[in-house]
Amino acid sequence: TAAAAAAAGSSDLVVEDFGEFMYFIVSPKDIVVGRHRDTEDRISWFLAAGHFEAALAIAQADRSLPAAVWDTVVQAYLEYLTAAGQWAAAAAKLQQLLKNQAALWERWVYTFAQARQLPLLAPVLPTKHPLLHAQCYNLVLQALLVDPVHHGQLLDLVQRWPHSCFRPTALIDAIATRMQRPGGDSRELWQALAVLYKSQGRPDLSLAIYLQLQLPTVFDFIQDHSLLSYLDEKAYLLMAIDEGRALELLAGHLDTLPPGGRVYEQQTAL
Repeated sequence: TAAAAAAAGSSDLVVEDFGEFMYFIVSPKDIVVGRHRDTEDRISWFLAAGHFEAALAIAQADRSLPAAVWDTVVQAYLEYLTAAGQWAAAAAKLQQLLKNQAALWERWVYTFAQARQLPLLAPVLPTKHPLLHAQCYNLVLQALLVDPVHHGQLLDLVQRWPHSCFRPTALIDAIATRMQRPGGDSRELWQALAVLYKSQGRPDLSLAIYLQLQLPTVFDFIQDHSLLSYLDEKAYLLMAIDEGRALELLAGHLDTLPPGGRVYEQQTAL
């Protein structure tokens, strides 16, 4: 205490130690409270100074950090990235930073939607742990309909996402509407429609699309779903895809073929 007083140049200065983390420095003119800086103090300083990456690094290193402080750091860091136009970088960080917090995920879905950046968010959006509100998935799928460059991504999500996450019937209607506008008649949208029809218990409609698109996978689809009876007079379309597989399939199931399909198969054999 005497040393501190001498250093301060005042014999009236008194320094009292009230424990490990806090100090009171009392002089005739002022009372100064001093304490050790903890992790939250350092984070606050870095955030105030605009050093968001440093604040995040400190937060990630301290597992005892209160959840509210962590959320504040994450929000500030992601806002820093998106304000700088780094939407792809922000999307790449979401799984690591938001983890299983559904409310935060949903908040950022709407943030990306407002900025028309949902195609960047789509690949990282969780469908379990956490499961989000169906409207979030609907928003993403609808956004991917707009530009044909994203139709392949839409097909991928329709194939991967559980159909309980979104509204398949609404998406079917949206795809049908999009197909009537320029750029809407893409193979990817037709395939997505086929996947959705199958999920709705209409594999016959899916079959019609696969035949129209001349997809080689149609042979396995027919056998997996016992659809030979739906071929009617369209059996000839199988020949255009793969004549050898078509003959093998038709010849092995003559008893289940409709009359039109049997006639065509017999004519081909002749």
